[in-house]
Amino acid sequence: MSEQKASFLPPSPQSDQSRFNEAEKMGFLLLIVALTTTFGTAVPVGYTIGVVNAPAEYMRSWCNASFIDRYGVTLSENSLDILWASIVSVFLIGGCAGSLGGAWIADNLGRKKSLLVCGVLFVIAAMFFIFCRMANSVEMLIIGRLIIGFASGLTTATLPMYLLELAPLSLRGFLGVFCSIGVTGGVVVGQVFSLQEIFGTEDLWHWALSFYVTLVVVCYLAAPWWPESPKYLYLTANRKDEAKTVLLRLRGSDSPNVQYELEEMNQELVEKCDARSVKSVISDPALLLPVVLVCALQGGQQLSGVNAVFYYSVSIFESAGLSSTNAKWANLGAGCLNLATAFFTPLIMKHINRRPISLISCTGSAIFLFILTFVVNYINYASWLGYACVAAVLLYIFFYQLGLGPIPFFIGSEICVVSCRAAIMSLGSLGSWSGNFIVGITFPILQAALGAWVFIPFGMTCIFLILFIYFYLPETRGKQDYASWLAYACIACVLLYILFYQIGLGPIPYFIGSELCDVSTRAAVMSLGSLASWSGNFIVGISFPILQSLWGAWVFLPFFITCVLLVVFLFFYLPETRGKQASEVAPLVSRGFKSRPRVPFQ
Repeated sequence: MSEQKASFLPPSPQSDQSRFNEAEKMGFLLLIVALTTTFGTAVPVGYTIGVVNAPAEYMRSWCNASFIDRYGVTLSENSLDILWASIVSVFLIGGCAGSLGGAWIADNLGRKKSLLVCGVLFVIAAMFFIFCRMANSVEMLIIGRLIIGFASGLTTATLPMYLLELAPLSLRGFLGVFCSIGVTGGVVVGQVFSLQEIFGTEDLWHWALSFYVTLVVVCYLAAPWWPESPKYLYLTANRKDEAKTVLLRLRGSDSPNVQYELEEMNQELVEKCDARSVKSVISDPALLLPVVLVCALQGGQQLSGVNAVFYYSVSIFESAGLSSTNAKWANLGAGCLNLATAFFTPLIMKHINRRPISLISCTGSAIFLFILTFVVNYINYASWLGYACVAAVLLYIFFYQLGLGPIPFFIGSEICVVSCRAAIMSLGSLGSWSGNFIVGITFPILQAALGAWVFIPFGMTCIFLILFIYFYLPETRGKQDYASWLAYACIACVLLYILFYQIGLGPIPYFIGSELCDVSTRAAVMSLGSLASWSGNFIVGISFPILQSLWGAWVFLPFFITCVLLVVFLFFYLPETRGKQASEVAPLVSRGFKSRPRVPFQ
């Protein structure tokens, strides 16, 4: 393994560990570049993915009406399905094409100009979306989807590479996940703007498709201040003086690391060949492992079924008793959880190693995909299984976004030298878009054939990724000791505790008294409950510092015991109040601790 790693990891003229440990702050220019490029390119990619689901029926009806008006042809239901599948899939085809073209554009025009090309294509696509309705042209809608697909593929191939080449070593993981966060956030924004309350109507759906262009125009106002990648300037364009000027702008004239980075690039220049084409990279045996790693991770990211889970989540939420409207809002909430988890990933990537994050993310995703399969298969046997489905979906999203979501976007830039980086990143992006296309085409067929067992192939993909990462993925972040695993586990435990607390223990105590008691006793009982809440808060506030100084980490044990006691107490004595009047509930608890209100798992 050590020999394999040495063949594709960038050379280092001195100990990376010593440099990695030096605190490095993000300069103002780097922050502005990271934010504007992410909001101007990655967010529109996610927006386009998330915006089409809600107004789909209106768009299908318009397509049928357009064919009647222009060609005098009424589409059958089957023909309309094929047309709609083409409209959806052409975006993915464009993504594949943009990924392949990304290597040539990034190496011949530069990283910055590649992003400028993305911006132009985003604007052109928006114009097609706006005017397709005026022209009554389905063809313009398809062309617009193809163009924005190409821009999206070019973005996912170029943006992570650009940001990592701008970043100092200690911030590369931090900035590497910005593309993933942007895409994730864009999906949520697209879901919001496609709601019926905003643009998701029969008359406004074309504005929903194109509204992202506002963000593109605003963010690209900062484009004149975006620097070109110093590594591209030094190693590919052979403009060394410009590379040094860019580094001084990014790091500051007093930064001790500018000279080090120049020496690092100079050593890489000694050993580097010219920029590699996709064909030469594929045919080079020494690059076989990094190509397979990047393609497997980006393709596996899609084949792990995240889009399928989001597609299926509305019906899962409906099975839990939510109305169709509320299920759509809950689906939006799942997207928000995805985004909220993504916001933690820059800090995680900055402080924690890539391998443990990837392994735990894939393991958690696989576990909850298998749980989701089992629960969905038996969902009609007990009402509580609907809630188990919701929990499985949310936990799958949580674990997916910790590592499997963000890491594949930038890992290629960390395991490849500059000469082959653009080609391998393009191949990885092609793997991602191809996986997305495969899932989009096959999921409806597999769902009809396998039913709830449709999630098994996605779970198996996660297991394959676990084995592949364990045996072949080198650690690309500055080395840490075993404590990094424990630090990561601490972060995961805190986030999961907050998630589970807020599902029930956080909100329910505030209103349960109003559902247990009739009007005559409600005010008094609610006052006593509020008194207990503030008293508990006071006790914790007074005793926690003392207990922490005495027990250290064991200070959380009393809180755990409290939760266990609550589980037992609620299991035996809390009646189900949902959908019942207080007059129906009060008799169930009227005999004190002799009451037996429990109905198992209802």
